[in-house]
Amino acid sequence: MFNDLIKTDKFGLWINIFLLMLVALVPLFYSLISTFGKIYPIFTFMFHLNFLIMGLLWLIQFYVSAKKGYFGKIESLNLKCRNIATFPLSAIFAMIVTILGFPVESPIFYLLFPIIKVIYLKIKS
Repeated sequence: MFNDLIKTDKFGLWINIFLLMLVALVPLFYSLISTFGKIYPIFTFMFHLNFLIMGLLWLIQFYVSAKKGYFGKIESLNLKCRNIATFPLSAIFAMIVTILGFPVESPIFYLLFPIIKVIYLKIKS
C-alpha cells in the first residue's frame, strides 16, 4: 500500500515505530490465545484489540501522508483507503464475536472481508 510513498516526516516515523511495537506483540498474544484462549477470552479480545489499533494507526498514517502530498502518482486514493479500512473493520467484527462468547482463535475473520469483497466485485461485474 505504501509503495508509492515518496517521503515522510517525523509524525510518519513515530506512527511506524508504534506499528512495529504492536506487530512485536502479535506472537505474544497468539501464544496466549493458543494456550489460554478458551479459558480466558480476554486474551483473544486483546489480540483483536491489538489488530484494531494497528489498523487504525495504518489508516491514520495513510491519511496524513496523503493529505501532506507524500505520495507520488496514485490512481485511486479512495480505493486504497477503503482497502486499508477493511483491516480495522475485520478486527472490530472479531472483537464483537469474541464479546458475544465465541472466541475467535483463528485469523479467519481477517480473511473474511477481502473474500466478501472479491465475491461482491465478481457479482457486481
